[in-house]
This record gives sequence, C-alpha cells and structure tokens, in this order.
Amino acid sequence: MRKFAWAAALLALLPRLADAADYSAAGIVLERDASASQRYAAEEIAKYVKLATGRSPRTGGAANGRAIMIETAPGDSSLGPDGFSIEEKDGVVRIRGSRERGCLYGAYELIERFLGVRWYSPDFEVVPRREAFEVPDGFSLSETPDFEMRMMEWYDVDRDGGFSSKLRLNSGSGALADKRFGGDACRFGKGLGICHTFASLLGDEYFDAHPEYFSMVDGRRTKERSQLCLTNPEVLAIVTSNVLKKIRQDPGAVMYGVSQNDWYGYCTCPKCAAVDAEEESPAGTMLRFVNAIAEEVEKEFPKALVETLAYQYTRKPPKLTRPRGNVVICLCTFECDISHPIETGLSRENTLFRRDLRKWGKIAERMFIWDYVANFAHYPATFPNYGVLQANLRFFRSSGVRHVFELGAYQGTGADFADLKAWLIAKYMWKVERDEKALLDDFFRGFYGSAADIVREDFEEVKGHCASLPMTTLSNSDGLRLAALPERYFDRALARRKAALAAAETDSEHAGNIRKWAYSIAYTRLFRLRSKMQCLGDITADEKRLAGELARDIVSYGDVVKNLRMSEWADRNAGRKAFLGEAVKW
Repeated sequence: MRKFAWAAALLALLPRLADAADYSAAGIVLERDASASQRYAAEEIAKYVKLATGRSPRTGGAANGRAIMIETAPGDSSLGPDGFSIEEKDGVVRIRGSRERGCLYGAYELIERFLGVRWYSPDFEVVPRREAFEVPDGFSLSETPDFEMRMMEWYDVDRDGGFSSKLRLNSGSGALADKRFGGDACRFGKGLGICHTFASLLGDEYFDAHPEYFSMVDGRRTKERSQLCLTNPEVLAIVTSNVLKKIRQDPGAVMYGVSQNDWYGYCTCPKCAAVDAEEESPAGTMLRFVNAIAEEVEKEFPKALVETLAYQYTRKPPKLTRPRGNVVICLCTFECDISHPIETGLSRENTLFRRDLRKWGKIAERMFIWDYVANFAHYPATFPNYGVLQANLRFFRSSGVRHVFELGAYQGTGADFADLKAWLIAKYMWKVERDEKALLDDFFRGFYGSAADIVREDFEEVKGHCASLPMTTLSNSDGLRLAALPERYFDRALARRKAALAAAETDSEHAGNIRKWAYSIAYTRLFRLRSKMQCLGDITADEKRLAGELARDIVSYGDVVKNLRMSEWADRNAGRKAFLGEAVKW
C-alpha cells in the first residue's frame, strides 16, 4: 500500500499567493477524443485536490465559473512529446501538451507546485492539507526537458509505472508501457534489449562445429566467456539474420541492441587484429560489424535504430569508422571515479572518459550515456557519490548528450539513500540546473520528518569528506573502502543512528524511512567489522558484541527493507546473508 504523509512543514515550500483563484471545485474539461494519458491527468488532478482540500473537481464543463482545461498542443508546437505549458487566464487554467505525456507532466507540475504534493518514493508521498487549490492570476509556465530519454533503474522505481511517470521518467520501465503513462518513449525490442546480446544472437552451441566463429585469445579459439569473431562473414550473416528475426517479432520498438557480452575476451585473430590496429581501438571491428547489420536492418525497418555499447574495450572510439545514421552509441561510465565529477575529476579514469565522450560526440549522430550510480559490490553500504549526480548530468548535457540511462540498485531494496538518489536524479534529468540545496531541504524535511536534521548531518559529513580528498577515487564496485572514511566517522554515525531511531518512536509517519537509513548505517558498520575480521583474523570482544547487535537490528528491519539485496553478484549476496545469519548469534 502507498503511504501518505500529511506534512504541515511542507506548506512552507508553497508560494505565497497574493492574487490567486481557487480551483478546488473547478470543472476539469477534456477534449472529446482525449488520450488515455490525458484522461489520467484529469483523474490525478481530481484525486490530489480531493486529498489536499477535501473538495472534488469534476470532469465535464466549467464549475463555479472556473475550469481546468487539458488540451493537445498544436502539431507545430515546440513542446515535443514531453513538454507542457500551463496558463491561467480569466478563470481558466489551460494545460497544453502532447497526447503522449506532455499533458500528464503538466498536471503533475500543477499538483506539485500549487498543492505541495511530493512523490518521494513509490510507497511514500506527502499531501499537505490545504484550504484551497489556488493558482495565481495570470500564471504562465512552459517547460521542455533537458534530456529526451530519461531512463533510470532502481528496484522499486522500475516496477512502478505510476511513480515513474510522476518523476517524469519516460523510458526503460516495462510498467511505463501502460497507455495512462504515455508509453515507453525509447522502448528496446524484446529479445534485443539494451545490452550484451551477442550470446543470444550466436550462442556457444556453434562452437564445436565452428570454433572460428568465436574469439581467438592468446592464439586459440575460446568457448568460455568469448566474444565473436567480427571479421568472419559467416558470423555476420548469422547474426544479421537473427537480428532481423527478432525485430520482426517486435517491430514496434524504437531500439534494438546488438552488443558485446559482459566480459573482455575480444577476438585477436589476424583479421580482427589488423582492423583494430588500423582503427586504434577494438571498437573498430565492432562498429564495422554493427554498421553492416544496421544497413540491412534499414532496408526492411527504416525507422528502427540499432544500439551498441561503447563499453570497456570498445569505449575508445575508432579512428576511421563512423556510426551509420541508424546506429546508436551507448557510452558507459563503468570505469569512472564516481566520488568526483567526471568533468573536473583529477583521476586518470575521468580524464580518459572525458576524452572518449568528446570524440564520440564528434562522430556519432545518435548517442546516449549509461551511467552508474550505485555500489554494486555492497548495495546498502554508505556510498558517497552524492556530490556528482547533478554535476555529471550537467556535463553530459553540455557535451550534447540528450539520452541518459542511470543504473542504480536494480536487484533489490535497501541501497544507500536509494530513494533520495532516484528522486534527485529524476529532477536533474528534467531540468539539470535545479537548486541542489532547495531540493535537499525539500527531501530531507519531507521524507525523514523529525529525524531530518540528524540524517542530513550524516549525509553532509560523508559528502564533505569525499570532496576533501581530490585524489581519492571510488568505483561503482569499490565495496567498503568508502573513499577512505575514517573509523572515527562510524562512532558519530552510530550515535546519529541511535538518535534517529529514538525520533522514529514518536514519528510514525516517517518511522519506516528513518529505519531504512538506520539499516544502511548498521549494514556499513557491520560489514566494515567483517572486513577487519577477514584481514586480521579476529575482532575485539566489544566489536563482536556490536556486530551481533547490528546484525540483529538488520534482520529486524525486514518490514521496511523488503527484497533485500546486498550485492549484484549472487555468490557474494549469498555469502553475506550467511554471515548475517551467523552474526545474529554473537
């Protein structure tokens, strides 16, 4: 069930309206042939006005001399599929946008701005009580998003199309296919998803009869963890045929992935090696191969886009070959230091990524960024990448990128500040030049209630510590190194955790959110102790007692941290659960 919170404190965020009209009982007017998302926009306005004021706008003509009109923007409008305009004049509020998502996003803007409603997580929203739904006389606003594709994957967000649409995400989630939410703007074809499709296009069952189809590594064709021999014409023919078959099975998608498996092992046979030497990158053989497939795809499906990865060994752009017009380059930030902004970070990793982004930007007509924003080695552990979320999106936008995929903790709940990170990223993907402090003030106050200052203090300490170490790097699978967070930090963190949990005892509305944060602190300290034990062979008696206490607390949080996942890798996840089961006995 979705939890509602009645946060009087958030009323302070609403604008002071000297001259405003009350639309609490206005009529909501739709076009005769309104789309599913336009009708849903009307329902959402009526729902939240009722929740906030107790009064009910009704669909139909004007009521009480006032109307909220939901209208399709003209075909030549610059608003596009996601932009909207809102205008108040002479007792009428007009929301204009596309029949896809524009009107729905305009409705959510109206609800957020003038009712103070906040959608912080899929199971926690805030609806302040109000006497009226007031819109300022003559109010006018027009917005289009900074990024055309806004795709994000966190466990809860990805499974809730209604919440995703409230965050104005428009791609990636299967739940967004619902017509109420306007559909998936950049849907990937079934069977040819966003990544690592070689294995499904030419499987290792071919190996015994045709080892030449697979990578030559150290002078031998290899079956295990292999890529394909991309200069072999038979491989090209088989993969092209299979790509076309899969597109025919789902011809209505936008993109179809043709990309390397999720490991190295690329082919170094004489022909492949010669191409890569000429191109000065293994991306040379890859892009020539993908271009050839895309050329055949275009003949049968002229609107289809073939997407491929610039990832790990293919990240460096080729010297000579250019992507065809129907090829989309997905550039991945996998190696980047994510404790410092990519644009300004001093690390070698960020310097090289800046180089590759600029070079791809010069040769690729279509490109999007796959960005990593979680700790895939230890999902719940304190992970101080808070200071780069806005900066990196700003850098992507200034570099000409208009399509972004932000990959978070996609396998389970309980990741460090998952709700905050998802909410912030969504805000920045819509308009990257948002006031960071205002957003943080908003979220902490609304989500953590009486413990807001305590949790914020911890957040700021970790963020500041990271910023103070310009030469320290943090990868997306760095485990518990935590940008060299000192042991004394954990003494303060545990004291804050104790104070926050005490606040939660008298704050039932926010108790679950506070306990989520407390869980992350407990997890981080427990597994830091485990790391010490693994390194030194033992821990002190006091530390062991603390570990037992923390383990029991973690287990007790099962009601608020459901579908717990500790690591992306199944074996590590199982090992940590086993350790947790042992530590509760200490």
